Order: sequence, then C-alpha cells, then structure tokens
Amino acid sequence: MGLVPVALSLDLSPIRLVLQNDFNENYIFAEMTYTLQWADPRLARSPCAGALSGMLSLDFEQGMSQIAREAARAMRSKFWVPSLVQTDAVPGYRGLDDTTDFSLGTETILIDGAPGSRDEGLRVPIPVQPWLDGYGTELPESAPSATPSVVLPIAKQFTSGSRNTSACVGCASWTGDIEFQLLQSHHIYFFYPFDQQELRLTVEVTGAWLYGCVGTGADSPVLAAMGLTEENKDTVLLPPTAEWYLNGPLSESVRVAHPFNNGVEEVHRCEVVMFANRNPTVFIFRALVTTIIVVFGSLLTAIFMHAEEHSGDRASVLYIAFLISLTNMATTNLGLGKVSALLWYDLFNLSQLLLSLVAVAETMVVHLLFKHNAGKLATHIDSVCRQTLPALYIGVTTGIFVYGMGRGRVLYTMVGYAIMGIFIITMIPATLFFVWARQGRLGRWQAKCIKELKKADPDDGEEYDKAVGQVFHAFDVDESGELDTDELRDLFVALHPKISRDDLSSCIRCMSAYVDPASGVLTEPKFLDALIEGERTLSQRIKERNTGPKVPMLRMKTRDLGQFQEDPMAIADDEREKVLEEDVIRRHRKIGTPDTDASPLVTMPQRAEVVTVSSTSTNSLGGADRSHIAQFAKGDKVLYTTKAFGPQIRAEIKRVHTETTPPCYTIRYEGLAIEKQTEEHQLTLAFPPPPPPSGSPTSALALEASQKLKEQVSEQVSNETQEARRV
Repeated sequence: MGLVPVALSLDLSPIRLVLQNDFNENYIFAEMTYTLQWADPRLARSPCAGALSGMLSLDFEQGMSQIAREAARAMRSKFWVPSLVQTDAVPGYRGLDDTTDFSLGTETILIDGAPGSRDEGLRVPIPVQPWLDGYGTELPESAPSATPSVVLPIAKQFTSGSRNTSACVGCASWTGDIEFQLLQSHHIYFFYPFDQQELRLTVEVTGAWLYGCVGTGADSPVLAAMGLTEENKDTVLLPPTAEWYLNGPLSESVRVAHPFNNGVEEVHRCEVVMFANRNPTVFIFRALVTTIIVVFGSLLTAIFMHAEEHSGDRASVLYIAFLISLTNMATTNLGLGKVSALLWYDLFNLSQLLLSLVAVAETMVVHLLFKHNAGKLATHIDSVCRQTLPALYIGVTTGIFVYGMGRGRVLYTMVGYAIMGIFIITMIPATLFFVWARQGRLGRWQAKCIKELKKADPDDGEEYDKAVGQVFHAFDVDESGELDTDELRDLFVALHPKISRDDLSSCIRCMSAYVDPASGVLTEPKFLDALIEGERTLSQRIKERNTGPKVPMLRMKTRDLGQFQEDPMAIADDEREKVLEEDVIRRHRKIGTPDTDASPLVTMPQRAEVVTVSSTSTNSLGGADRSHIAQFAKGDKVLYTTKAFGPQIRAEIKRVHTETTPPCYTIRYEGLAIEKQTEEHQLTLAFPPPPPPSGSPTSALALEASQKLKEQVSEQVSNETQEARRV
C-alpha cells in the first residue's frame, strides 16, 4: 500500500522542560495546534458530505466526553481520515485532542472526470480550499518510501506534474488541539550549566507521506504558521523564564526532517529538533561566583598572613574554604533529579578543594622551615607563593571554565587542558626558580643599597634619608614594613662583614630603645635614629678594643699614699658611661642567670643591681670603715662596689651632697671622664688615713700596711686591665 501525501502544519506553544520524578528523566511539555490537509474527492461525493463536518468534529465539551469521542471515532472509521499521534510519550500518558475540526472546501469548481473512472468525459464539481501556509505549487521530490497510494487514485495528480496554484482541489483538512509530554532520554547533563540540549518533538501520521517535513526553522512549511523570525524565535519556541536560548540563527538551531530507522527514512513521521543552550548566567552568579569569592578570597587572606606568626590562622581560613566547597558539592540542587554521574560542576568544586589543599600544604612547608631555623628561605618561598598560588588558582579555574563552555568541542577542550596543564606542571619548578632569582636579586639590591648608604653625605639630609629608606626596604625581606631581629642582624652584618658576635649583640641591644613596644619590631620612621645609635655604639666598642681601657698606672707619693695622678689619656666622652654599664650587664649575664624572656629588640638594658655594704664593714687593711660616720670629702679616693660587676671600681669623690640623709656623692671613675651619683653605703676608702710621724710606735705597722695595700691595688688594677682588654 502506498502513502497519501499529507500537508502538515504545526503551531507550538513555548516548550517547557520538566523533571519526571518517577523516572528521574526530563520531558518536554507543550500544547500544539496541528492541521493535516490531503486530497480525497470521494469525501465531497459522499451522500453525507454536508454532514461530515458535524459528525467528525468535536468541540471542547464534547472532547471531554468519552461517549462523544467514541461516536466520532466510529464515524471516522468509515472514511480515510488521517490521525496524528505523538511518539516517545511519557509512560502512562496518552495525548488526546481537546478539540477537532473536519473541513471540506466551501467552494467548488468543475473539473474533468478522471480517465477510466465512471466520471470520464463528464464535468465533475469538486470542492476546493486554500493551501496551508508555506506549501508551494510543486510537490517535493518523492522519497523512496513514499510510493503513490492505490487506494486513492486521485492522489496521482498530487505526486507528479503541476497542480492548481490558487487552491487545493478536492482537499479536506483536519485540525486538532493536543497536549504532549515527550521524554528526552537522550539529554546529557555533564557540562551543566553550559550544556546544550536537543529538544525533540516527533509526530506520526499513519499511512501518510508528510511531504512538507523538510527544511529548517526559517523555511520549513511545517512551522510556517508560527511566523518565526530571528527576533521572536526564543520567546515563541522556548519558555519565558529565559533559562534556555536557541544556539544560533533559525537556519541552524531548528531542524525539520524525517527521522531515520536503520538507515530507512520514515516519511510518515516528522521530527522537529531545536538546539537550545542553557543560560548559565544565574547559576554562575549564585553558585560559581560565590564559590570563587570564598575560595580565592580565603587564599589571598591566608597567604598574606605571616607564615610564622599566623600559621594556625592561615590553615583555619583555608579549611573553612575547603568545607564550603565540599558543602556546595554535596547539597546544591541543580534541578536535574538524582544524578549518579560526575558533572562539570563536580569537577569545578573538586578543583577548588585541591587548590585549597595546595595552599594548606604551602603553609605547612613554610611553617616547618621557620621551625628549623630556615626563616630566610621560608620568607622567600612565602613571598614567591604570594604570586604563584593566585596565578595557579586563576589558571586552573580559567582552564576549567574554558573546558566547560566548550561543551566537548575539540578546540575548547584542547585549550582548557593546555591552560590547566601549563599552570599545574610548571607550578613547582616556577616557584623554585623565582625563589632562587629573588634571593639573588635581593642580595644584589641589598649590596647596592649598602654601597649607596656608605657613599651618601650625612650633611645632605634628603639624600641620606633616601639612602636609609632604601636600606630599610632592602632588608625588609618579608615586605612587612618592619624589621625584626633577624633582619636587623643581616643589615649590620652587611654593613660590617667582620663584626663580632658581641659587638653585633651590643648594637642590636642599644637599638631596642627605638622599637615599637606594641609590636616588638622596628618601623621605618624610627629606623634612622636606631641606625645612628647602633653605629655609634659599634664605633665606641671598636675604639675601646683597639686602644684598650685607659687604666692609670698607680703612682704614690712618699708623704701621701691617698693621692693619685689622673691619666692624661682619660676618655672625655659622656657616652662611655653607657658602654661601661652595658659591659657590666654583659658580664652579669655571663656569670649570673640570663634573662631569657627578653628579646634584644624588646627589652631595654637593665641597670646592674648594687650591693649594700654594711656600715660596719672594714676596708682591705682591716681598719675601721669611715662610711658609717659619713666623713668622705671631696678628693677622697674610694672603691665603688656593684654586685653585677664583681670587682670594685676605683673612683674619686668630686662633690658631696649633704642635703640628703645619708649624704650622696658624685664620683668620677678613675681613668675615665665619667661621673656618677651614688649612695654612701656603696663606697669604701681606698686607703687608710696618712701614716703617723716617723718614729711613732705604729709607723712600722703603717708602712707594712701601705706596702700590702700597694700590692693589692696593683694586682687589682692589673686584673681590671686584663678583663677590660679581654672584653
């Protein structure tokens, strides 16, 4: 049996994609008005031709009645009336026409009877009706499976040759309204939310050749009644939610054709395929951008924290980002039902998790380096990772996005993989290279800044301040805007490569007065003053070491053992007192218990504690000490005693302050131009009163005592000289 040529016209409402929870599959739902037009002169010559429209048509109320439907179906069985059905419907769903309308032409024309029929040689009246929209004057080339029907001989005139261009002769039409629900089992959601889907609508008319099922959305007769244009295509064919849009112009995004089955074209079926892209804008801002802000923001926050002081905080921030990404992966509702396969969105979240773990690993490595006294290397690695980790994040995330937006296209896939591969493979080598380069560049810059500082003229304030500022920033390795103890030590070693450890400690200690008490570090505004103070301290220590302490040789007069001649080479620098006190502290720390809680940059040098000498103590000769009667006078030679220094310091009374009780004294260290105010209990006479006149009973004893005192003083001076030179 052949197939009857039937013209098909579809008028679709916007298609909606709905999730079928029972089958966990999506289906498309829409309402459709269709019209079928075919030629059958027998209908016009039927005795009941005038009543056919009323017998076969159904209005909305009749369409809701099962009895009316059965009566219309029984009448249709007496005539060949094509019927449209939908394929791939949701299981259990049967689309029924809400309304139907059968129509013959309202006008008639006379034509010659067909040869060989009983009407041959007669003029026969035939009804005519307009052609459906979009159907031309010539039939398309017959498909191999569209053979002429032998049941309807009149159909031959519609399969070959010309036909009436103004009206369809002997044609009838059938119009119906139907709702359809078609499963879309072929949908693949891997690239969600950048996925592209084929929305397929397939209809079937048994025994018909749907010869107009050709072309695209721009020129197909099947869709001509919809009036599609490039401007209204998305609103006419797709839902008004703007979740979907057609991929390209109508000629590319909408296809109308017969489907194939095992290589055979099924001309009784017509398939309308729409290529629609999901609009990812809303999902990108709601899910992807928020995830990027959380992870990338946490990454930046963590890497710009100090790795040694805030390693725990860095790890906490990164783990929070990790947990947020993990929660998004597990709880985000994509509207796709129960998805059992990995999606692109899962790969995106997985990449965010791995990037967070990379940052955590970098934090742990840097922290361990600080713990193992490799702070400089740790600082360089952390500084370089402040650039490489964000670059790695941007590269991997960009590659993931390119791969997703490509939806499996070869070019996009290759570009996405290339971007991710370049950043992942080169991450570690690039970091090591930049660490090495940064160390070399920083060393050269520090040497250059030191050289410019030494060449700068202190009298030129602007030039000198600029040089000092460059030195500060050059040795601020972690770029924190502050110098800690290690950075200060590196600076002084660079300024004075041969500086000893004791001199370096003294310089750092004297600069502690300029340290910010809140943070315990040296800031740039106070750096110049601290640097000048450190250089001054170092120069004094070098001068002392080169010249030796100027301890006067003991010179005695035969008549007055209590008088001494001052050393003409005594140092006339008021700053010597500070140096001496620092030496006292250093000696105290060597022989006593050091203050382990104090940092050289935080703790100010503590003054030595004094030893309270009892008022009943005796001097070195065994005579009674005169301090209990406060009879020290200007010019007396005394011994100044401190607990921290150990041995007593020789001094001379310069002034007596009787306004206090007990009186205080201003003393000058012997051989040094340093004066100091002290209390009476810290002083003892260096020598006894002058010896009695010659010949007295005690003269021999006095001479013996004087000789012993001379030996003791000489030994004490020798010990002090050796100790000072050693220091």
